[in-house]
Amino acid sequence: MRFNLLTLFPEMFPGPLGLSLSGRALEDGKWAYTAYNIRDFATDKHKTVDDTPFGGGAGMVMRPDVIENAVKAIPDAGRLLYMSPRGRVLDQALAEELAALPRLRLRGLMAIPEPDGDLESQRRPHRALRELFESLQAQGLALDTLSMGMSADLEAAVLEGATMVRIGTAVFGARA
Repeated sequence: MRFNLLTLFPEMFPGPLGLSLSGRALEDGKWAYTAYNIRDFATDKHKTVDDTPFGGGAGMVMRPDVIENAVKAIPDAGRLLYMSPRGRVLDQALAEELAALPRLRLRGLMAIPEPDGDLESQRRPHRALRELFESLQAQGLALDTLSMGMSADLEAAVLEGATMVRIGTAVFGARA
């Protein structure tokens, strides 16, 4: 299986994926990857890849035009999966289905609201991502989805459609 990774930090790969069983599989040619730097697909002179959230709020979000440029530049990339707070849960059956594919594209966006904000301020970034996803679908972009959320903003994520939650805060503690 071949993976095309879109990232701001291509130098991080293979990182832990180059160790243990996955590292041996990489060495044996059972899987391979190409890491693309998303910044290479920005069109302004500063190579800007992020912007303030639509609708306001704290933090930054990835610019969809830059992501779109990057996705379109990958030749014969295969099935596209969009990682979001909504969608099908990754279970064993789906893992087996995806493992059988010759090519797979994963796309992901994550909302990171203010850690101490009220429920409405936490919902804004999740809502903006949901609305972006729905807009892309309305434009005819066929996206499969996998579900992802964060434990610190569980209620806000669920209210905007999350069906599965990562337990980062429970493991690593509250965001600073």
